[in-house]
Amino acid sequence: IIREYRRTSATAIDASLKPLMQGHFRELRDDLANLGYQGQLLVSTSMGGVMGIDEVIESPIHTAKSGPAMAPIAGVNYSLSEGLGGDMVVCDTGGTTFD
Repeated sequence: IIREYRRTSATAIDASLKPLMQGHFRELRDDLANLGYQGQLLVSTSMGGVMGIDEVIESPIHTAKSGPAMAPIAGVNYSLSEGLGGDMVVCDTGGTTFD
């Protein structure tokens, strides 16, 4: 069935990684609170936006590939803040990827 592979694989990834990622995000939230951080904690998503930490804890699949998704957003903001315009080429080089 069309589009079922993506939905099925996303469900499998979410189910397998959810316990690990939930523990990680809860620990991050709690550690920051214990250190006195009182601000809002936002996490980048795979769509180039952000979600609140509690939303991400409920559905950590939204963080998959969030690094490469944020690179164009960061590139545009940097270029505009430096007065270079909004047209550019952005590459995100990670530890194991070049997107």
